[in-house]
Amino acid sequence: TGSLQGRLVQGASTAQVVVDWDEGEFTMEESHDGQRIAATWLGTATEGLCGRQIEGQRLQGEATAPARFTMRAVRLR
Repeated sequence: TGSLQGRLVQGASTAQVVVDWDEGEFTMEESHDGQRIAATWLGTATEGLCGRQIEGQRLQGEATAPARFTMRAVRLR
């Protein structure tokens, strides 16, 4: 409950991810080799969109500045 695992596809790149949803807080850990965490995504649901959009920051190591992200639910046909 509250956790899932899957794949993150960004263009030609695919990463393994583990996602937790706890009391409105979204945390996703991204791994390129299945063993080490390459980035951590931290976010919250956008108010008024019923959990269909999450906004936050992607943290990738200490030397890289956090990057803002927005994830939106997409219906596949």
